[in-house]
Amino acid sequence: MLARLARWLRALGHDVLLAGPGEPDAAVVRRAEAEGRWLLTRDRALAADGARALGERRLLLRADAPLAQLLETRDALGLRDLALTFTRCLLCNAPLDVLDAEGPCGGPRRRCAACGRVYWEGSHTRRMRAALARALSSAP
Repeated sequence: MLARLARWLRALGHDVLLAGPGEPDAAVVRRAEAEGRWLLTRDRALAADGARALGERRLLLRADAPLAQLLETRDALGLRDLALTFTRCLLCNAPLDVLDAEGPCGGPRRRCAACGRVYWEGSHTRRMRAALARALSSAP
């Protein structure tokens, strides 16, 4: 499962869906193909045979750690832009709406349009931004 990688990619503002529990590989591939998505997987068989229909839009990740997986994804897909950071819900993937431009912690507060979760700037986002900047700026 690549749930932690999905959260990092969502933190970067990317639209990322995860396979549902027990969802068959064929259904995952059909959904990726129908929606024009990339398929990121650690499953060699799925990457090699099961996702042939996706052509170049499939990526076999080899790393175990989420930030190392992010580096692999960065190198394969050319991810380097931090402009959309923290514009998607880390849990459900929906776009975030700005509640106020200057929240109590010095940055905008945002609310998930789907699940209602509220996000704000704080030490946790500063740490995440620093980790993303390091990961995306390091040499390939």
